[in-house]
Amino acid sequence: MEIRNCGVCGTPFIPKQRNSKFCGRKCSHKAWYDKKRKRFKPKSCAYCGKIFTPLTAKNRFCSRKCRYKFWDEAYLKRRRLSRKPKICTICGANFVSNYPNIKVCSPTCRKEREKRRNKRWRELNRESILQTDLAKYHILRKDLVSHFGAKCYLCQRPYVEKYSKRFHFHEIHGKPHKRSFAYIKLHKQDFRFLCSKCHSGTHWAMEILGLTWEDIITSNAKIVSILQMR
Repeated sequence: MEIRNCGVCGTPFIPKQRNSKFCGRKCSHKAWYDKKRKRFKPKSCAYCGKIFTPLTAKNRFCSRKCRYKFWDEAYLKRRRLSRKPKICTICGANFVSNYPNIKVCSPTCRKEREKRRNKRWRELNRESILQTDLAKYHILRKDLVSHFGAKCYLCQRPYVEKYSKRFHFHEIHGKPHKRSFAYIKLHKQDFRFLCSKCHSGTHWAMEILGLTWEDIITSNAKIVSILQMR
């Protein structure tokens, strides 16, 4: 058999095929990569700025590590832009989180939440928990009532604290929503403050008659009289 010299490292070898030019896989792969690199000009990495020779025209990064880091940061940046403010369940402060399931603003509040979730602690402090929850409930409700002008949006009936159960917050787009004041506070633009008659009549008009909130507002004088009579 004919003895040849490897085209990359120059070591002599006995070829297994007629067209063999390299002594093994390492040298053949190296030659293939070198041939590929000659086609494209060197450019800088999109993440670290290091100059490298790309294998294809679409290559933007010098290594896998840089590629993963770049897209991880881009993903987190998109999440930060799209995330919405939340209210901490412990201290009531507004905060923004990268993750949707987080309900507390800081490690101290997280420890306090874990402590409160303990059954024994809840049993010992049951009365104080109920009092704080009721206080938060009343404060949030008062803030929302004052924001909406303390009167029905359609019939202008004034709000009376004694008859607070006769007034409701109505979602104008007809979408299902959480029945919590914290949610309504974050989405004030989608809610209106209505008395019980207007609220039930509005649901009847939207669900059975197929009217939209804009239709109810435009023909306010006629619709309100119908809603009140219903």
